[in-house]
Amino acid sequence: MQNVDILRLLTPLLLAVAMAVVTVRRRLVRNLLKTGATSAATAVPPPPLGPIGSWQLGHLASRGVIRRVGDRVYLDEERFATDQRARRRRALLSAALALAVVAAFMMLSRLGRP
Repeated sequence: MQNVDILRLLTPLLLAVAMAVVTVRRRLVRNLLKTGATSAATAVPPPPLGPIGSWQLGHLASRGVIRRVGDRVYLDEERFATDQRARRRRALLSAALALAVVAAFMMLSRLGRP
């Protein structure tokens, strides 16, 4: 089995995992917004979470997007907006870089052909 075959097998799995992470993150944020947990005074107990949700809660808490107040949590809306802008910039940069790499490979593969 060649590396390309392995990549073709893993790509759908990696995309499914990425989609699950994004979905869980969105649900977690939406839940906090829906309950009005946007300040220390309105903090709520964290919702029941699976392994991906627990990981995302910890990740968002480490970035300051979700704040802990004792055994309760709330969404820091300003940090969330800042984090979203940074994530969007990274995604666009990654897509541009991927396109540049593909274009470079296509150009290099045509150089050897008459």
